[in-house]
Amino acid sequence: KYFRMGDHVKVIAGRYEGDTGLIVRVEENFVILFSDLTMHELKVLPRDLQLCSETASGVDVGGQHEWGELVQLDPQTVGVIVRLERETFQVLNMHGKVLTVRHQAVNRRKDNRFAVALDSEQNNIHVKDIVKVIDGPHSGREGEIRHLFRGFAFLHCKKLVENGGMFVCKTRHLVLAGGSKPRDVTNFTVGGF
Repeated sequence: KYFRMGDHVKVIAGRYEGDTGLIVRVEENFVILFSDLTMHELKVLPRDLQLCSETASGVDVGGQHEWGELVQLDPQTVGVIVRLERETFQVLNMHGKVLTVRHQAVNRRKDNRFAVALDSEQNNIHVKDIVKVIDGPHSGREGEIRHLFRGFAFLHCKKLVENGGMFVCKTRHLVLAGGSKPRDVTNFTVGGF
């Protein structure tokens, strides 16, 4: 098989099966591609690749889980799927650790779109708000809130490469950024007026 830089390929076997990406380098025995799904470089054998036009969807083989989804790991712990592989997921848990878990070991957690938390200045923060991290390991970063769970916020930042841009912070380490999307007030009408 012959591949060139810039070819769009699908991984048809091995650890990254189902992933797609652009070839960024061709080495003697390996092809390095930039994954469409995780924005990571993957090192793949040429025999495990084929040219393709479609892009990996970020949905697992059974179609039950997708990238960025909130899942329950055990009664006290949740995480967000940051990578889907054939047999396993990589899940960023609320304590900032990435765990490899089997598909059967997680349950989708019903997301509460109306969840509210308090930031460091006691402002209400919601899913989809843009916040700035002012304390902790991610201090200085900005991101969009994707999920809220107890005192934790899972955020997405386009500039962050690891875990596809997902990271987790304590809500008290956040401050609401100026440019947050206005709330849809129609959901909060009182008594049918």
